[in-house]
Amino acid sequence: MDNIKDEEIDLVEILKKIYKSRKFILIISFSFALIGVAVAMLSPIKFSSETIFITQNQESNSSSLSGVASLVGINLLGASNFGGEIPSSMYPQVTQSPKFKRLLLNSNIDFDNKINFFSSSCC
Repeated sequence: MDNIKDEEIDLVEILKKIYKSRKFILIISFSFALIGVAVAMLSPIKFSSETIFITQNQESNSSSLSGVASLVGINLLGASNFGGEIPSSMYPQVTQSPKFKRLLLNSNIDFDNKINFFSSSCC
């Protein structure tokens, strides 16, 4: 039975030790917070993001119900007002994108021999 009493944890004693060393804990916490803020402010920006919005052309005679329906993906006006075309001013941005370049690299040049740009590199 003595072993069970020896293995108990005295929480009051632990809390007293933490309370006595509260200044040390606050100094360490504050210094690490200060170091964290300094690292966050002085580190260079590694990531960036860009977004391009393409407006859809809609006829002026469309009703407000069709506008609400278009928010959930329902087209009440038919397929003629799809608006899925990319404007010609966007062509340079599309051709310079990495995704387009990868797709172009893997596209077939000769369909009979299944040769693509990636496999037909010279030398």
